[in-house]
Amino acid sequence: MNEPLVIISVCKPFSSALHRACPPLDSAQASAAYAAMVLDAEATALSAGADVWFACSGQPDAALLAMAAPETRVVGLSGDTVNDRELAAFAEGFAHGYRRIAVLSASAPDLPAGYLQTAFDRLEDDPPLVIAVPSQSGAVCMLALARPRPELLDGVPWGISKTAEGLEAAAETLRAPLCMLPRWQTVETMADLRDCLERGRAANLKSLAAHGILNVGP
Repeated sequence: MNEPLVIISVCKPFSSALHRACPPLDSAQASAAYAAMVLDAEATALSAGADVWFACSGQPDAALLAMAAPETRVVGLSGDTVNDRELAAFAEGFAHGYRRIAVLSASAPDLPAGYLQTAFDRLEDDPPLVIAVPSQSGAVCMLALARPRPELLDGVPWGISKTAEGLEAAAETLRAPLCMLPRWQTVETMADLRDCLERGRAANLKSLAAHGILNVGP
């Protein structure tokens, strides 16, 4: 397929990610905020001209199926760890014929579409690059590949502050051409959530705050 694919990694239940990271939010607020972040990430991917999948561990639930845009596919991934599911997401995308795939964390709801467009352009290089976007904590919020790279991803500790460092070390060891795009602030704390709202690019998240559904304090 010529179209690029963005696979948005989604946590279940919705409330789990933000309720832990932003304890002032109650379960209902955390769930609503996280759903808004998923939709904002979807809007970014669609604006970059990509096909979009929502990917979650296990079977997709009714809430995720209901919120997806008509053109967005929802897939369940097997695997006990974040590493397993990251590998499964890429494997599923390549098995469906996609040649340029980015896995994007819902914790980066306002990542500019330009990041995705740059990544997809660079995946046309010869040899194709491995493209990553590190977060402020040292995690990786977006990873893009043009072919399966299980040997690169398998030993990297995904979903923690050492992910970017581990990816750089693995790429150096394997002599894989890695391009780190500029760091992006993801939503990992209450302060990050406020900053995201202040930037004003996450329209669904901003709407929750404007309607008083999401109270992030001063």
